[in-house]
Amino acid sequence: MLARLHAEGAQLYTCDVVTCEILSHGDESQLRDLRILLNALEYVATSPTAARCAAELGATVITRNRPDFERQGIAVLTY
Repeated sequence: MLARLHAEGAQLYTCDVVTCEILSHGDESQLRDLRILLNALEYVATSPTAARCAAELGATVITRNRPDFERQGIAVLTY
């Protein structure tokens, strides 16, 4: 998925909440792969301003928690 998004020219970011979510589950092999994924993303600090900017840009959220975001009409990809 990361390769496809990158090839499509997507701007890929992560924040503290997502980093915590991603690293909260998995065995050592899975966590190693997830750390590689996180290292490929640009980190942005979570703040109200950053959240508003993401919303205005129509950002797609990549999360394990698909239902919470879809209920709000937000574009979601899951992993």
